[in-house]
Amino acid sequence: MLVKARLSHQESEEVVAAVKADPEVVEAQALPTPVCRDADDDSVLATALVAKPDALVTGNKGLLVRARHEGTPILIPRDCLPFMRKGRATGAMVAFPSSRVSYRRTV
Repeated sequence: MLVKARLSHQESEEVVAAVKADPEVVEAQALPTPVCRDADDDSVLATALVAKPDALVTGNKGLLVRARHEGTPILIPRDCLPFMRKGRATGAMVAFPSSRVSYRRTV
């Protein structure tokens, strides 16, 4: 995902370090009504409702077309670092491909 974002090696390391620093694993309930065509995408959104991140970071097009969910911006990885550096994020959630587990990180 970070290669696609076209981040420098240093920027990639900064993002990875921030996500690994203090992850919090959360459990979510299913959404009351499906929102996306893909049930896995709904699982990510349900997790975001519990984690309450400042941003959801993903490369998933099914999520990105929404732009926001329940007030949470959905960002591409390339936009994550500037968002974090501007101090707009105290917690970021990263949706990992092929994983139903998402993490919330307090920066």
